[in-house]
Amino acid sequence: MSFESLGVDYLVVDEAHAYKNLPVKGAEKFAGLLGGTSSRALDLDMKISYLRSQGRERICTLATATPVANSMGEMWVMMHYLRPDILAGAGVGDFTAWARQFASASTAVEMNAGGGYVVKQRFTTFSNLPELLSMWQTFADVKLTSELGLNLPEIKTRSDGERRAETLEIDLGGPMEEFRERLEERETAIKAGMVSPTEDNYLCLTNDGITFATDYRLFTDKNISALNGVDTETITHQKVDVVADNVYRVWNENKDNEYLDETGEVSPTRGALQIVFCDKGTPKTDGSFDMYHELKRLLVEKGVPESAVAFVHEAKNTLERDALYKRARSGSIQILIGSTEKLGTGANIQTRAVAIHHVDVPWRPADHIQRNGRVFRQKNQNSEVAEYRYCTLKSLDTMKWQTLERKAAFIGQVMTGKYTGRTIEDLAERQMSYAETKAIASGDQMLMRSVDLKNQIQGLKNERAAWRTKNANISSNLRLLGTTGMFLDRYGEALTRIQETLANPATPVIKFDEQIVTERKAAAARLNDALSALPSYIFRTASSRGGGAISWNPVYSLPKIEINGVKIAFGITTSYLGNGHGLVAVPAAFAQQLEYYRRYFPDKSGLDISVEVQFKGTTIPRLDYHYFVRLENMIGKLDGLPEKMKEYQANIEHEKMRYGSETEERWSGESKLATLEAELKEITASLRDGKRSQQQTINL
Repeated sequence: MSFESLGVDYLVVDEAHAYKNLPVKGAEKFAGLLGGTSSRALDLDMKISYLRSQGRERICTLATATPVANSMGEMWVMMHYLRPDILAGAGVGDFTAWARQFASASTAVEMNAGGGYVVKQRFTTFSNLPELLSMWQTFADVKLTSELGLNLPEIKTRSDGERRAETLEIDLGGPMEEFRERLEERETAIKAGMVSPTEDNYLCLTNDGITFATDYRLFTDKNISALNGVDTETITHQKVDVVADNVYRVWNENKDNEYLDETGEVSPTRGALQIVFCDKGTPKTDGSFDMYHELKRLLVEKGVPESAVAFVHEAKNTLERDALYKRARSGSIQILIGSTEKLGTGANIQTRAVAIHHVDVPWRPADHIQRNGRVFRQKNQNSEVAEYRYCTLKSLDTMKWQTLERKAAFIGQVMTGKYTGRTIEDLAERQMSYAETKAIASGDQMLMRSVDLKNQIQGLKNERAAWRTKNANISSNLRLLGTTGMFLDRYGEALTRIQETLANPATPVIKFDEQIVTERKAAAARLNDALSALPSYIFRTASSRGGGAISWNPVYSLPKIEINGVKIAFGITTSYLGNGHGLVAVPAAFAQQLEYYRRYFPDKSGLDISVEVQFKGTTIPRLDYHYFVRLENMIGKLDGLPEKMKEYQANIEHEKMRYGSETEERWSGESKLATLEAELKEITASLRDGKRSQQQTINL
């Protein structure tokens, strides 16, 4: 049975972010704006298009906690699904046009699939945010969790009295210092170009840093060389051990908790549920080390029943997954371990959830939101839920969490329209910069703060540059409007002169050198004879005046032609490509300023009433009586020009007011930038002078 035959007239799509990977023509030209493609997204697009083709205005509702998960480019996909008319009305219905309007490219060196080193443009900055968000807010009803008044559990109070996530730090001691030194050696070699990009690069450096911070046993034969010079034998307590200790503690404290079953009765099975997220070191079937089996082994050794610990990866299909989730809700499973991809969405297992553990850090705020959405959810019978984050000291973990929180705050501002800047950086996953790697490897909090300050300052400077560009454009546009108004005044004066001689006879009156020509065919023949006698230098002169169609080279050697009392002037123009010409006829009073009228009056103004015949070379095509019909129609438009002038003048005044209201005399971020620069200057001086709280001195 086909979709069309089902009689569906409205779609309600939950978890709509799962449909963001729409195949889009031209997206390959804009690396970084959209992810991959999926048949699921294409299928939804086809169904929405079909319903829209049936003439219905309201056809679809999309619901998601993360409409923008990885890139601002996903906003176009959501707009395309729900309001393509808004995109089309703004002239950005095509993704290519949208990207060119709102995205800016930067150049970076990346690895290709074959291991080669390539220079690639990626669109990492978005501009014109007010205009983009104006379109977005036309149809998007964005509500933050804090605005909905939902009955959700609160985050558990920490020992310091604050309701925030609790961070557990893992200190690997000497081996971490050795690995740090190894990282510094590698990054120095990479920066100096001492190694081939196929041998080592920042992407490998980032991945190895994350791997070591998680568990050095995750290194395989392929990248085991990253551990050269690192004494891993002295590592006795790793992240997985800290996670196991904490998960066991929470399990032991809550193993006797009572919960209601689906019927509302007290369940005979006691015990709470903990969810553990770990994207690194997912279960292996070849017997090699992974985080999941190691965590389970440690928990069982401590006394947790083996049957109470499960991996979401054990469920191979929807039925098995539903059965797994039911066991989690009923208390049979009390510790569920999974990855963001497999457990981050669609898992309604919050009934007994008392704690969530983030073993590693997702790059995207959307992933963190989806993870926490498994526990901070309605129908959770716990009034409080603890959130634990595990950070290896002197690793990438801390900075990743800081970056995540900064991005999440910004996304909330963008989605609710509270973001006031004109430019932002995109949200997509990125690799570490040299400075970030250096700061993370050192473990120096002051150095890490300096890197963070530099990133913030650069962002503010980019915003200030965009503000200056905007104001410069406004000033330029205001000058252009002033010049346009001046030429509109001249146009009005010329029109007044034309109207003084304009006649409206019952039948058109055509004159050649003061002699009336009664037939259009005869008038065309006389004009053809005159045109054929034009010297060739006229066309060369026209070409030398420039390659724009507004170039106007008057021709004075033709007969003096009048139509209904209006003198007609002729001239030769060059085409935009410079490989052709145009014979232009216009009321003579307009001829002197025709170049400027065409330059400053857009076609839609209706003020350019000239008649043009285009041709190549120096041979003007023969004209027939239809040409004089066109000239008569041109004269007939004169009566409507005063009204068009009035409309265009009003449009100019409106634009002046609009630009005037958008002009900002002072950039709003100046004070913040000055504060950050002052702090950076102070930190830089302290680092150089060695006045730091950390033990090791590193000169910038």
